[in-house]
Amino acid sequence: MKVQATVGFISAVTALKLHNHKRIHTLNDIIEDIKALYEIDIAYQQVWRAKERSLEMIRGPVVVVDGAHLGEAYKGTFVSASTLDGADRNESIINSVRTVFPNVSHFAWIWHLWKNVCSSFKRSKSILSDVFYSMAKAYRKEDFDKLIAKVVKIDNRVKMYLEDVGYEKWSRVHATVNRGRMMTSNIAECINGCLVEQKLSEHEKSVKVSAPTRSNENE
Repeated sequence: MKVQATVGFISAVTALKLHNHKRIHTLNDIIEDIKALYEIDIAYQQVWRAKERSLEMIRGPVVVVDGAHLGEAYKGTFVSASTLDGADRNESIINSVRTVFPNVSHFAWIWHLWKNVCSSFKRSKSILSDVFYSMAKAYRKEDFDKLIAKVVKIDNRVKMYLEDVGYEKWSRVHATVNRGRMMTSNIAECINGCLVEQKLSEHEKSVKVSAPTRSNENE
């Protein structure tokens, strides 16, 4: 009988070694560990998904805090905190985010979307788990298309549901902006850059308003 390892099993075993951030534990290392410990051969793609899941379990939410020194009329320090958006859990929060940040792309949290799939298509959830998360995190469209073809064979209703939600809302490869897996301190620098740009824009407007016109100078 051929024994197979699930992504959940591999991620649980892998998480123990990923706790040490000083050690680089590659996908090939994980493949060799599972082979040595359990005499099971696992696919590279399966290991990649398992490692992604392990890192999510270990790190949890990432919050980046940064301070920018203010000048001119406003003294002190502007402190900003940035984190991944989990606002799709409640409709009122989504509406608030869209109102305050109308020009910012909003994406569904794939975990919540997967829970919706599980509750609506219970018979297919055990088969679709790995396929769904691979689709959501795929970087290439051809990889996504191959996976969505598998979904159609399993249950075409799931494909129609995900299509109605909008691929651009949850699929990395269909996103309207560049998306990554983890945030770094660069997110704080991006926010600071936007604040500086807005400040310069407001300064230019005030200069134009206060500048004397040619007719006023003649008077």
